[in-house]
This record gives sequence, C-alpha cells and structure tokens, in this order.
Amino acid sequence: METPGGLWRRPGGAVLNPRPLNLLRYPRRAGMLDPTLWRPGLCALLAGGVVAAAWVASQLQRQDQLLAERGPLQARLQEQARQQAQALQAEALAHAQARMQKRAQTWQVQREQLMRLHAELSAQAEHSGLRLQRWQGDGRKLTLQLWLPRPELAPALVSRLSQASPQAWALQSLAERPDAAGVEAVLEASWPAPAHPPASGGRKP
Repeated sequence: METPGGLWRRPGGAVLNPRPLNLLRYPRRAGMLDPTLWRPGLCALLAGGVVAAAWVASQLQRQDQLLAERGPLQARLQEQARQQAQALQAEALAHAQARMQKRAQTWQVQREQLMRLHAELSAQAEHSGLRLQRWQGDGRKLTLQLWLPRPELAPALVSRLSQASPQAWALQSLAERPDAAGVEAVLEASWPAPAHPPASGGRKP
C-alpha cells in the first residue's frame, strides 16, 4: 500500500520506493558554447590551414623549380665532362705525336750519319783500297773491322772518319795477317747521338 511521500507499506515495515524519473517531463537544456571562446579557436584553425597550404604550395613550387633546373645542370655537367675527356685525349695524342716525331727525327739523324759514314768508307776504299769486312752497332757504339793494304793508312783513316762523323773514332787494334798482305784494323765510335744533329758536310778539319 502506497503512502504519501512515495513510501510503500508492507508487512514488517515501510519501504522507500522512489518513482522513476521521466526525462520527457524534465528535458535537459543543452549547454551552448560562448562565441567569445570558439570564434578565436576557429580563426586560429583556419589560419593554420592557410599557412600549411601555403607551405605545401611553396614546397611543390620549389620542387618543380629544382626539377626544371636539373635538366640544364645535367646537360652542362655532361658537356664539361665531354670537353675534359676531349682535352685529355687531345693532350695524350699530342704527346704521342711528339714522341713519334722525335723518334722519327732521331732515326733520320742516325740514318744521315750512317749514310755519311758509308760514303766516306766508299771514298777511302777507292782511294786507298781498304775493304770493309764487318760492322756492328748495338745502340751504344759502332764497330768497324777493316782490311788495309798498309798499316800506315790506319791513322789517316781514323782522322777522315772522325771528320765525317759527329763522334770521334778510335783505333782499337791493328794486326798483320800472316797468310796475306795488309793488316786488319778494328775501329770504334759511340753510337750516333740524335740530340745535336751534325751540320751538312760533317766536321770541319
């Protein structure tokens, strides 16, 4: 049995039994934010978005600019590398040509010296009757083995060969042949040097 005040009386004593709350009869009013609080936050949020968008746009523009500059830069670097390679190749070719030219000049000078030596020996052969038996060159010296009709012809021959050549000749040996007339002479001189080509006509007496 319900009594005033929401109490129910039962055997054994009264029991408190509150009535259920009806939210429809007591609606809860939603709280509203103060405009002075959310407007500055919204403005700050919008300003941050604008700044972020501007930064992203600037980075994209910078990236596009770098990509646009990369092509010409690579082209310039490739052109510089090509020019350097061509310069090195031209320098190496110039050195090789200089060496070949120097070698050719050396050969030409040595050939001219040997030709003059041959001409002088031919002239002395007609004049004194000498015969060239053997000649040898090893890059350091020249060796001539000759037959002379008389031993007194050897000093004059050494003098004539030294005058016709840029290097001096020396008599190394002079031996008589027991089984034949005349003597055998061995003459030596240094190998023709290419540094100072002799003038036309050889040495002056």
